[in-house]
Amino acid sequence: MRISSLSKANIVSIVAAVVALITLALVLGGSATPTQATAPLGSAILPITNVEDTVQATAAIPTVTATFVDISPDNEGPSSGFFDCPDPCASGRNGGRVNGLSAVPGDPSTYFAASELGGLFKIHLLLDGSERWQHLDGHLPTLTWDVAAAPGGQRVFATSFYEGRVDLTAALQVSTDGGNTWKGSLPPAPPTCPPPRANQPSGFGIAIRPGSNEVLAGTNCGLARTTDSGNHWTRFDPTPGNPAGSVWDVVALLGGRTYACGDDGLLVSPSGAEGTWTALARPASTGSFCSLAVSPEESYVVFAMFGNPYLFGDLFTAGYGKLFQGVVAFDPLTGSATGVTWLELPNPDGSGDPKSRLPFVATNDRSTGYDVWAGIGNLVRGTCSTPVTPPAPTTARCTAWSDTFTDAQNDQQKIVHNAHGDSGTIVFDPSASVDACPTLYSSDGGVYRNTLITSPECHAPIFAAENAGLHAFMLWGMAEVHRPGVESEDLYIALQDNGLYSTADAGTNAPTWTHGLGADVGDVVADTTTVVAWTGDLLVGDPGFTNVEKVLPKFPGGSLAQVIVEASPGHYMMVIIRPFDLDPPQGTQIPIGVRETTDIKADPVGTLLGNWPPAAKVPCHIQVGLGATGPQPYVLAGTCALGRTDKGADELWTYRDGLWTQIAPPPLKHGGTVSAEAGFGLIAVDHAHAKR
Repeated sequence: MRISSLSKANIVSIVAAVVALITLALVLGGSATPTQATAPLGSAILPITNVEDTVQATAAIPTVTATFVDISPDNEGPSSGFFDCPDPCASGRNGGRVNGLSAVPGDPSTYFAASELGGLFKIHLLLDGSERWQHLDGHLPTLTWDVAAAPGGQRVFATSFYEGRVDLTAALQVSTDGGNTWKGSLPPAPPTCPPPRANQPSGFGIAIRPGSNEVLAGTNCGLARTTDSGNHWTRFDPTPGNPAGSVWDVVALLGGRTYACGDDGLLVSPSGAEGTWTALARPASTGSFCSLAVSPEESYVVFAMFGNPYLFGDLFTAGYGKLFQGVVAFDPLTGSATGVTWLELPNPDGSGDPKSRLPFVATNDRSTGYDVWAGIGNLVRGTCSTPVTPPAPTTARCTAWSDTFTDAQNDQQKIVHNAHGDSGTIVFDPSASVDACPTLYSSDGGVYRNTLITSPECHAPIFAAENAGLHAFMLWGMAEVHRPGVESEDLYIALQDNGLYSTADAGTNAPTWTHGLGADVGDVVADTTTVVAWTGDLLVGDPGFTNVEKVLPKFPGGSLAQVIVEASPGHYMMVIIRPFDLDPPQGTQIPIGVRETTDIKADPVGTLLGNWPPAAKVPCHIQVGLGATGPQPYVLAGTCALGRTDKGADELWTYRDGLWTQIAPPPLKHGGTVSAEAGFGLIAVDHAHAKR
């Protein structure tokens, strides 16, 4: 379960509801014959039994009516004192993962943001800094990709991914009232679209052609296009000779020329219409993910960022971005593209290893030449121009690159801006056609505003967080500690990209939050005396996450979330996904499996909880309940990769009576059969009752 707005009012109810759902899922398959499987050595396969008793227990759970209040952190105060990030810390004042941004043409104050997990937001920038992002509740999809506003700000277009469970049109939405209400508008997939893609559609980059009513949007099966501002749409495969693939980005120029890029490389059309597209190969050894921009001085010169899309599900990442300049050749008679010459540009981000996120490229016209902005881990700017005499196709247009305008990986001395890398996109002042100041930049830390507002100073931006009201966190873990009274409740939230937050008054409608860690925090557990967090290192602190110690560096826990549990006060269990050496080495490698300890500070690795079955998949998530003889763990094993289904099904194991036992998956419906590919994807266990 992922939530981006937190409510203390019924945290217990949320957990109980999940437990009830998982119990019911097991019940529905309980009387059917379990999947036949061979038990690994030293293990057994456990069928699910006692159906009638469990059904009665589940049915007896009373109905709970919950009122939810958004209590997410707003990051309005200064960020300092981070355990893992020296001041000034760019991981402070976060808002969550933001993919797309859009200004309203001609309006320098109104912007839209497409967050990866929290849906769409809108803001009106004010001179006094009192502005807040407002969530657009009428837009129901939450995994949003891009947003684009037409002149006037009333027509707005938005795309999202992994839709289709309820509405196959939902991945492309149109608003005619400035974002208040929305209508799903994605047309049916073209005939060349493979069924798995057609049944779970996604929308990506959006382009509005200047001076027209034409809009194009990339999808996971070709392009969607409208010529009447979104009232009617068509959808087609620009390369119908092979199965339709993803089109990640689109650029529509004044006059008709259109570029797109995706699985089939660089796509070029003289008009954007179906049947007019030419596919040109992307550079060798590049991934299919791409971002695209065009020189404002030469419409045949493109800049493309290619990357490898390697994480899907609730979290999307395209890593190892490479920036290219492409010079496209056209037939002078037909206007059709005939080829492209690619030139890889040197990675200007010298801050260390390549970062992952959404590598992007954008161009900005200047009085002299133009700028190319690249999100290639951190944000950099290239100074570019068009040679007086026509150059060779391999002549680079960009001759100088800036240092990073965001925090730099592996080099703390370069953290001079309160803006985080792991880029999303950048937008410019829509009221200027030349020398437009960059205004907002997004990343997996949220949105950042350029504090310099006049040219030319603004082209070396100094960013500050603009995240008040932007509640788009990706929640991996949550821990609550009950205190006497109503308002005095401890609550800890572990977030992807945005660290660890804690509050001691979660019972109020406006808790006071402390930002204790930056970056990725995969899990957190807490009691009245101790807080344990996993960041790739195992960290232990006092309540409020103070007096923090790193007790186990480079700890290879699970696959984010549910890595460590507190089986009973002071008794911890954790999963190990790969063998590792202690730091400093102690001569014995810690093997794959599940470990338990009763002294998390002095002996964090403790002892092995039975030998992990050699034929079992790798353990990656753990939950625990109280059994007849003590704590009984349940472990997901496999990839546990953020809900992915393309890596094979995950197994479910439990440990009792000194034996690891595999639990067979139930059928989808009572009395049904179990597919050979069936498995588990999410577990929750009643801590007080191991059978629920």
